[in-house]
Amino acid sequence: MAMMIQPLVQLSDDQLKSRSIFDCGSPTLNSYLLQTAGQHEKRNVARTFCGLQNETIIAYYSLANTEVDVGAVRPEVVKRYRMPMHRLPAVRLCRLAVSTLYHRRGIGGQLLVDAMLRVVAVSNASGCVGLVVDALNSEAARYYEGFGFRPAPNLPLVLFMPLPEIEALLSTENRRRSYRLARRDASGPRPRGVRDDRPRAALPPHVPDRPRRAAQFRRAAQLDGERLPVRY
Repeated sequence: MAMMIQPLVQLSDDQLKSRSIFDCGSPTLNSYLLQTAGQHEKRNVARTFCGLQNETIIAYYSLANTEVDVGAVRPEVVKRYRMPMHRLPAVRLCRLAVSTLYHRRGIGGQLLVDAMLRVVAVSNASGCVGLVVDALNSEAARYYEGFGFRPAPNLPLVLFMPLPEIEALLSTENRRRSYRLARRDASGPRPRGVRDDRPRAALPPHVPDRPRRAAQFRRAAQLDGERLPVRY
């Protein structure tokens, strides 16, 4: 069964009960979901979105509005996107956690895409220059760097992705999904042992046939001649 992502405030009582058994391996993140996320919702501090499978919470992330000091953005990003030299509005990914039972299944990547879609929606209604991430530790920071986030010059656990790169990444993912659907529906399943001679022109040349964690987020464009790293 595919994971569904819903706002915390829209979960049923039975779904909310699964917070008590959620375990991502971090007591801090477990405690936030169980004790703090609901309070932050009521006080409009942050919004939490939960990944559900079989009516059970298997992952979650939370977003909040923030400001970014341009000094915390890498100089090459400031120059490329001509960012003003003052504090800039952005969205912060405060927390992201996946149950230990579902690690290494691409769940974190699905949550990240969902968060990015919401960032784009915010940018359509209000000023927003990108997405800021507060990584829990250096391992988490490397995970986000694998998706193209860049650490702040003097704050390695604070990472940033500008809005144009988010939009490019989402555009690539949408094209890839459309291709997979088109291939699946083109002429039905291929009989075993029969060569597939269906035309492959629809396949974008940058689409990797490696459905592992983060592979679906490989950037279509290159920045300054160097492809951003993606973790496999």
